[in-house]
Amino acid sequence: MHWRNRPEWRGGVAAHWSPVESLRFSAAATYVGSSLDSSIATGDVRMDSYTRFDVSASWQASKKLEAYITIDNL
Repeated sequence: MHWRNRPEWRGGVAAHWSPVESLRFSAAATYVGSSLDSSIATGDVRMDSYTRFDVSASWQASKKLEAYITIDNL
């Protein structure tokens, strides 16, 4: 059975690396399978599957200050 806006398959993997205690890098990939959608104007429509890639880096400058950058859906 296929539910509206619910893909049959979804999965992901992530990796984190800290070369020193105050610095951290992360990368993630998420796969979302095709899904069913519908509207009055279009009727039933099959939405294509896609893969999303996200990356980030953070730096703990002190106990009270952390800087980070994130790029979602690279």
